[in-house]
Amino acid sequence: MPAGKTRITIRLDKDVIDWFRYQVESKGAGNYQTMINNVLREYIYEKRQGIEKVLRHVLREELSKFQTNITEGSFQTADVSTTDPKKSSPKKTNDK
Repeated sequence: MPAGKTRITIRLDKDVIDWFRYQVESKGAGNYQTMINNVLREYIYEKRQGIEKVLRHVLREELSKFQTNITEGSFQTADVSTTDPKKSSPKKTNDK
């Protein structure tokens, strides 16, 4: 078995397998399993790109708001005394 590959048993619909086999046969070369692997890899890549695109969009919006607030002088810092766990009082315990 090639390095980096894992043998699995998977159940796919017959028409799906037939389609991939037909694609390989029509090209005259290749392996339908490799083609399925490539399609799955491309799907993963596209999903990751989608998430990264959304994150970039959100970050751009937030940075724009932040820069506008600084420019207008309306920037306010957070009250870290309520959000910083190091500044909270220690919990009491009932040691016996």
